[in-house]
Amino acid sequence: MALLTVSLYLYNLADDGKLKNTFLARYEEYLPLAIQFFFGGLSSAFVLYFFRSVSLSKTISFFIILVALLIANEFLKKRISNKYLQFSIYFFVSFTFFTFIIPVFIKVMSTNVFILFFQPHSACTSCSGKWHCSAQY
Repeated sequence: MALLTVSLYLYNLADDGKLKNTFLARYEEYLPLAIQFFFGGLSSAFVLYFFRSVSLSKTISFFIILVALLIANEFLKKRISNKYLQFSIYFFVSFTFFTFIIPVFIKVMSTNVFILFFQPHSACTSCSGKWHCSAQY
């Protein structure tokens, strides 16, 4: 998740022309591939984890969204430059990540945990929203 965040940040800096004449400029062409790799890795991990750990009869709609994201990731390479698409997928992936990982870390599952998980998710997406919004203007 951290590497995805860094890759998205660097890609958007490069897209805005702020990485010119830096040592990172020569790796600019690999950033979309890294983003696609991290999105795909997280998506596939979520599909496997979700498939093995929950009852699909109650949550089939969420599982279908995860599988669709996993399949759509294969076709994202050319469209990854769309900042709205990046931010939307990043929001969903980080939301899903923090929903799964916080109960594992604190070993408790309750309503308060989901209220608690919203705080790191909000911080994560608001930080990414800052570079997203600043890149638009």
